[in-house]
Amino acid sequence: MYEPFESLVKERRIMRTIIWYSYFWMYMFCSIFMYIPVIFLSLFQLKAWRNRYIQMIVGNWARSLIWLAGGTITINGSENLPHTQHVCYVANHQGNFDIPIMIGFLPGPIGFMAKKELVYMPIVNLWMLGIGCVFINRENRRASVDSINRGIENIKAGNPMVIFPEGTRSQGPEPNVFRPGSLKLATRSEAVIVPVTISGSYKLKELHKKFHPGQVDVTIHQPITPEDYQDLNSKDLSKRLSDTITEALP
Repeated sequence: MYEPFESLVKERRIMRTIIWYSYFWMYMFCSIFMYIPVIFLSLFQLKAWRNRYIQMIVGNWARSLIWLAGGTITINGSENLPHTQHVCYVANHQGNFDIPIMIGFLPGPIGFMAKKELVYMPIVNLWMLGIGCVFINRENRRASVDSINRGIENIKAGNPMVIFPEGTRSQGPEPNVFRPGSLKLATRSEAVIVPVTISGSYKLKELHKKFHPGQVDVTIHQPITPEDYQDLNSKDLSKRLSDTITEALP
């Protein structure tokens, strides 16, 4: 008696997947033309207008991808967002949708450290560079240091970045161990650190291995200023952030 229902659910998941990937690449193709204003705004050094335009395009794209996957996002603690642009967001990493969530629902553009292979992804790489992403080769120590330094310069220039200290997706509700070394981007740039808890993003893809509707709760915690962490070593700061972020998980 359950076979027709299971068949219907399977068909819907397949259709959702087809629609999601079709939309992804259609939007990317159309964004070739959307990128033209970015070039002109950059040429005339209109950084504020350029950033607003990029955030509008990339933010809409990120939110629509989440919506097509069936995700519903609730933001808690918006009042904790700092007014300064010298910000480094530090969040747990449950799934692939964490980056679209950060890009689509927090003030931006927000850059992040991306694996080097993505630099060869046509069109996508242009927009990633536009929001301030830095491509990192983790297999090459010297190249990794150069990438971190570029990320530090981005934050100092007023371009927020996001760090996932776990280094990889937990693909579930339990976070992986935070790596203290990953916080160099925040501490060396003397950024205001904003801890962010993402709860439920793994349900949108990783839990079922396919796109699946789900509720995601994002909690923005009180920021930590350089004065607050200047006397902490990397391990103590990592523990403080880990405790703050995990305490908000169910």
